[in-house]
Amino acid sequence: MTVLNAVTATSRWRFRNSPHPQPGDWCRASYDASAWRSGRAPFWHGNPGVGTYLGIPRTVTYFRTTFDLVDAAQVTAAVLTLRADDGAVAYLNGMEVCRVNMP
Repeated sequence: MTVLNAVTATSRWRFRNSPHPQPGDWCRASYDASAWRSGRAPFWHGNPGVGTYLGIPRTVTYFRTTFDLVDAAQVTAAVLTLRADDGAVAYLNGMEVCRVNMP
């Protein structure tokens, strides 16, 4: 079995704090997030930590990152591990793949 760590615990991400919903296509691969801030995981708000300070807490923080998959035909399973202190919704190329503590 080959293990691919496409996104690691310290990967670089684009992020945006906003009290307002983002456009509906923000989670699609084609969305241009180049104007968003960037930093390395892990991310934090109030308590100093290792990683990137997100700034003043907002209602929602949106995160985006990319990875390259050389041979998709070789992938038989994928595992998503995330850490969130409130709730999270994860998307892959615009498709929801995980929801934790969210309606």
